[in-house]
Amino acid sequence: AIMEYLLDRFPSERSEEMLGGREHRARAKVRQWLHYAPATLYSRAGSVYVHSWEFRRGQKGEHMRDDNAIATNSAWLRAHFVPFAVSELTSAAAASGASVEEYAGFIASLKLTAADIALSWEMMLP
Repeated sequence: AIMEYLLDRFPSERSEEMLGGREHRARAKVRQWLHYAPATLYSRAGSVYVHSWEFRRGQKGEHMRDDNAIATNSAWLRAHFVPFAVSELTSAAAASGASVEEYAGFIASLKLTAADIALSWEMMLP
């Protein structure tokens, strides 16, 4: 919400692009992804990160490491987030007539949007 507020508060050509441009459907899609990350993914991805990195063996917090939390949340991300993201990317690219590699859409495309920034952490997790 902070990123969206700042982009709206300080309008420029670039901030408009970051929010999906002027077309309402495109702006709605960027906002969908922008809010999907913190609302749905952060608790799952955060658990994987904290338990596998912050509480890794050899660190002060290693006694709090929960391998089940890592496995359960990683499995959920692979089962739900990955297929959803792939489906969104491939269907949106096909609808635009572009290949996934050429697609200039809302996430992981040739065009950087606020949604890319919100999802960047989840996209880097194994």
